[in-house]
Amino acid sequence: MLRFRWLVSAIVIALVAIFVACGGSSSTSGIPPITGIVIRAETLTTGRGCGRAPTQLFKYVAVVYGYGGSGDPNDRASYTAPVTSGIYDCFADGTFVELTPQSGSLSFRLDVFAFNEAAYLANRAQIESAGTASDQLRASSPTWTTTCTATQQRDVQSLAICDPLVAFNPEARIVLPTSSFVRSDARTTTCARTVPDAGTKDAGGDADADAGEDAGEDAGEDAGALDAGATDPLLSFVTVRASASLNGAEVVPVTEVACPESFVVRNAVPGAEYALAVELLGADGAIVGKTTCKGAAAVGAETTATCAPVQ
Repeated sequence: MLRFRWLVSAIVIALVAIFVACGGSSSTSGIPPITGIVIRAETLTTGRGCGRAPTQLFKYVAVVYGYGGSGDPNDRASYTAPVTSGIYDCFADGTFVELTPQSGSLSFRLDVFAFNEAAYLANRAQIESAGTASDQLRASSPTWTTTCTATQQRDVQSLAICDPLVAFNPEARIVLPTSSFVRSDARTTTCARTVPDAGTKDAGGDADADAGEDAGEDAGEDAGALDAGATDPLLSFVTVRASASLNGAEVVPVTEVACPESFVVRNAVPGAEYALAVELLGADGAIVGKTTCKGAAAVGAETTATCAPVQ
């Protein structure tokens, strides 16, 4: 019995010694700090919830962009270098670890595309194959979108600062105003429909009125009323004939609009640049000038086309 008690005491002393030795060990077995960026899930689900209802967030995708190397580093639009992406359940934080600096910058923009269950399941293959292709994600009809920014710091999980989540507006439009165009000789060709008839409003009285009537008999009353640049027919037009193409393929057929009504490319592909072929027509239907224009579409926005000088 004494020998048994001695054996138990020896075992206890040995275990205590091992515990003390381990407790005093200088080995580093803890989890090292994480360097990365985190989107808190509650930032996205607050006010709408996480779940399977149509009004609840089901899953979300975050695409990370780094500084592209040109433009203002404080401008989100300058962050054009795709880095990585991830798909997360509504209850999970979006976490990105050890992001590679882009053009020497540790700041990043994160585009977030959030889906309710129906939207996600309807476009699942397209969403899960997109990677960092934001255009493909936009085309998959997300339910909501937002943009976040964050700066990565060593051994810190930096929290992303996000704009409020808003309903996605799928339509991008390119608009071509038709009130006037600059010519190659620096003069301006103007929509005649926006210029009052100088003859009928001239303070010169009866003589001017008579002259206007004579001109109407000679050149046609309608043309005289529309053509504010009668001395140079190239300086006015009444109709714009335009078409739009993308990557060489016509997407909007030739259309005639009465100036100053705008020519519009609807449901444009965000990020794509469209080419517009434009002809200006006088009151008699003759072409008084031609030009080419271009416009880059932006998500849920209306952008204005810019044109080369009219020839």
